Amino acid sequence: MASGSAATISNPGDVSCIRSNPIGRPVRIHADREANVVATLTLAFSSDPANRWCWPGTADYLAGFPQFVRALGGNAFAAECAFEIAGGSGAALWLPPGVEPDEAELIAIVQRTVHASRQNDLYEVMQQMARFHPQTPHWYLPFIGVEPLQQCRGLGTLLLRPILDRCDDERLPAYLESTNPRNVPFYESLGFRGVGMIQAGTSPRIVPMLREPQ
Repeated sequence: MASGSAATISNPGDVSCIRSNPIGRPVRIHADREANVVATLTLAFSSDPANRWCWPGTADYLAGFPQFVRALGGNAFAAECAFEIAGGSGAALWLPPGVEPDEAELIAIVQRTVHASRQNDLYEVMQQMARFHPQTPHWYLPFIGVEPLQQCRGLGTLLLRPILDRCDDERLPAYLESTNPRNVPFYESLGFRGVGMIQAGTSPRIVPMLREPQ
């Protein structure tokens, strides 16, 4: 699945019920918290349709997904656009304009961790995603997730607010790919709108979503 012209997947985790009783505020974090962020996102995405299509086996998921998080969203730390909330129970990784995922590593991860029977469908999904990814300056949300025991407490909205406010101030769009249909209404409530549909072979449907500055 693709960002620009190479293989990436944007999987914001199941944040559809993250609505009420927020705890704390998001804090900007650095690479020394990377291991905690990866662990939190691995929990958050453990039932995500697209991720578990890529890695249906538990052991395969636990081996492949953390690598994928680092390759797709790891540059958020150096860009100072990584956030945690509630002591690390939730995390968001943003890539600002001009900062890209490690696309060569993403392709290598797919080749060595995704079963060969799914790779052709996955490459078709990547091509479709590349066509939807904005080609003009924008903020990209590779990951937002809250560990299951802390969901439904308003943390997802709080995690997104700092960069969405910055997008509005800078008059720049924000973009993501929703791999869980339950999350679409949540993103719509924050101003995102679906701009198409992505699906190939046996893959789940993915909704590319764009938010214009407000």
